[in-house]
Amino acid sequence: MRGRTLASMGFIPLLLLGTACGESGGGRHAAADPNAPIITNLRVSFGGGCTLQGGVHGTVETIAFEYGDAAGNVRGGTLENTTSVAVGGAMTFTPAVPSPSVTISGTTSGTITVTACLFFGSNSSVTEQIKVTDASGKTSNVLTIEVAKPGGAPLLPRGADTPLRKALEF
Repeated sequence: MRGRTLASMGFIPLLLLGTACGESGGGRHAAADPNAPIITNLRVSFGGGCTLQGGVHGTVETIAFEYGDAAGNVRGGTLENTTSVAVGGAMTFTPAVPSPSVTISGTTSGTITVTACLFFGSNSSVTEQIKVTDASGKTSNVLTIEVAKPGGAPLLPRGADTPLRKALEF
C-alpha cells in the first residue's frame, strides 16, 4: 500500500509542473496585430434579376458586413470573396475596395457591400466566404455564411449546364 502512495505522490509534482508551463504562460501564441482589420456581421440578401455573360439570367446578390480598422486603410485594399457550391466548385473574386462592385462607408469603421449577379445552377445553396486585406497588406479574420437559393431565382433552361456562375460586373 505504501508503494502506491509514493508513486501517486510523484505524479502531483509533474501535474503541477505541466500546469505551470502551459500555453498561457509559455508565450506560444503571437498577439493579434491591433492594426489588422476586423470584420463582423456577414449577411446576404437577394434582389431582382440580372444577366450574366452569354445571356444567362441570374439573381442580384448583395453581400454586406461591418468592418473596423484602427489604421483606417481598408479603403485602398482588397476584398476576397469565395463562393462555393456542390455543383460547379468554387469561384474567387478579389476586387479593390472600393470598386464598381464594392462600396465602403467610413474610414476606421463602417460597412462594406459587394454586389454580384449569381446563377445558382442546380445548387440549392451557396457558401460565401469573405476576408479583407488593407492597403498595408494586413488581413482580416474570415467570415463564412451559407445561403439558400431564394424563391423566384431563375430556373435551369432545358439542356443547360448546371454549374454556378457569378460576376461582379454585369
